[in-house]
Amino acid sequence: MVRLRLKENNDTHAVYEFLPEGKEERMGVLGIVKATKEIERIQTEPNDWAYRAYAISKMQGYVDANVYPEQDFGTWY
Repeated sequence: MVRLRLKENNDTHAVYEFLPEGKEERMGVLGIVKATKEIERIQTEPNDWAYRAYAISKMQGYVDANVYPEQDFGTWY
């Protein structure tokens, strides 16, 4: 499971923390550039690729819907 928390949202970008379940100390940060609809890495760890990929997938849905929730989570098996 990965949790996403909105840290900043304004007219130009939205910034999310993503936290793997049970690993509060290993947090990543991703940003959405609203004008270009690009998702950029701000702070990530080399071995968080699975969580990062899932977070990016969730965030792409936010971009497509133009909705930026305060919190979200996702699971996969």
